[in-house]
Amino acid sequence: MYAGTHDVGLGTIEAPEDFGFEKGATESVLGKLTRRSDGFIINFDVGGMAGIHMHDGEKAKCTFYRNIRVGGLPASIGIEPIANGQRITISIGDVVKMQESPANFWADIRKDSDIAEFMLIVNTFKLKPHGR
Repeated sequence: MYAGTHDVGLGTIEAPEDFGFEKGATESVLGKLTRRSDGFIINFDVGGMAGIHMHDGEKAKCTFYRNIRVGGLPASIGIEPIANGQRITISIGDVVKMQESPANFWADIRKDSDIAEFMLIVNTFKLKPHGR
């Protein structure tokens, strides 16, 4: 069951009721969704100063990399090794429509179902009609 829609700056995402939502304000919108049952965290950095976290230049360090579409927008997704496991990162954005402001999401993976949960939530990203 979904708890609702969350504003992440240039767009929105939906998350199950088991996730708490936190959002900070900077030049970009930083925040996280935390699954209350086990502490799994999906981080986000969206907007003007966010930069693009995952792109073709990061492909070599990934064990998995693809260019896909999310909400009709081009996106790059990669899984890379980190000290205690793996991290999945996706950068979503059409630099023309979003005025060079991407939506980045990432999470440290502890089990296979974390990947599925990450993708289910991130795939709900919808760009607002006029940005913020």
